[in-house]
Amino acid sequence: MKLFDRELDTSSNEAFATSTTDKPSAPLLKLLKDNLLDFSSDAVFICDDTFRFCYINSAATNLTGFSSSELLGQPVDLLLPETLRSSHREQMVSFAAVEGISRSMNRQRQISCQTKDGAIVKTSGALTTMTQDGKRFFGVVLRDQTERDELLAKLERKERALSLALQKAQLAISARSHFLSKASHELRTPLNAILGFSQLLANWQGPPSEEMARDYGQYILGSGETLLHVVNQILEFSELNSDYADPNLQSFALEDLLESVATAFGPKAEEAKINLRLEVIDGADSFIDYPRMWRALSNVIDNAIRYTAAGGNVTLSLEKTAKGIPVINIEDTGQGIARDRLVAITKPFELSADSPHGVSNGIGLGLATAKTIVAMHGGRLRIRSKPARGTTVSISLPDIDPLTRQKTEHDSNPADKKNRTIFYI
Repeated sequence: MKLFDRELDTSSNEAFATSTTDKPSAPLLKLLKDNLLDFSSDAVFICDDTFRFCYINSAATNLTGFSSSELLGQPVDLLLPETLRSSHREQMVSFAAVEGISRSMNRQRQISCQTKDGAIVKTSGALTTMTQDGKRFFGVVLRDQTERDELLAKLERKERALSLALQKAQLAISARSHFLSKASHELRTPLNAILGFSQLLANWQGPPSEEMARDYGQYILGSGETLLHVVNQILEFSELNSDYADPNLQSFALEDLLESVATAFGPKAEEAKINLRLEVIDGADSFIDYPRMWRALSNVIDNAIRYTAAGGNVTLSLEKTAKGIPVINIEDTGQGIARDRLVAITKPFELSADSPHGVSNGIGLGLATAKTIVAMHGGRLRIRSKPARGTTVSISLPDIDPLTRQKTEHDSNPADKKNRTIFYI
């Protein structure tokens, strides 16, 4: 029979023998060709000793986009990317120089095949040599790796997603444990005080004196307010990290926001004997969620006052960068933060050193909440600090495009407020 455009000596094709003594018949070889090679899902190519195609099956035409007539008699280089043709020919010559050699599909490295439209298809290949009438032929079987590679890529993405999910779950478990250890004291202390003084009043023999009732009532009230503050911090931080925390952005004059916060913290600064100062170097407007940004600034200022000794300074200022970006600075002359703590200090439930005023350090959500709120606005919170020299927290916010700026009832003339200074001593 004719298989590669020439008559094959079927008696030498012992690989197709039905037993160790029987030789395949020509009809059997034709049956194998028509039903095995032509209907194989892998692309089969056979080329002669000049590396020109003398047989291809239907899968090969599907893979390359060429028809049989377009490939038969053409050099192997036709299916190779131009950059690989030289090196591939050297490998083919080297491969052809060795008798009886073959490479299995699993051991062959990836082969790039160029299709008729110029696309590059990644394939894996098996190579073998054959001899007929004293001439050598080379058989190549290529398997399209596109689906396999896509499946592997999909599996890798899923593996990365699962790994990331596992890391998040582990972090969540760690955060929960960290929270319980940090928050338990802040929750138990005021609750124990409320229960303790309430029990004293409930078990008191006879009517309590007016002074005693007033003092116990103040203790209970103070502890209740502390407990409420802690619970509110936890609930607020949880809300900010939920899927329903989109900010309600409106145009506001930032100097009005800073003045409001400074005024609110004036009495606390005065009680701690700290000079609280507001400086508006440049007036600026920005789209902000006013209540949340107020909370972010109040958390930072509260920390500044908490960790600054009596006689120190806390300065709240507003300026613009050379590019016109509004920057709010909260600078204190407090005890500062060690360099290796600057990143950790903005994480939930991380506490700084003890306050010089002997007050509670809280549960470590102040800066974490502030950072979350600023990020929600598309801004950035940065901390610069040196131990014993103080800390500066800078909050940069997106400015409003002058062409689209719309004044609201909260806006005011920046020229009237520029270079204002408010002292609380």
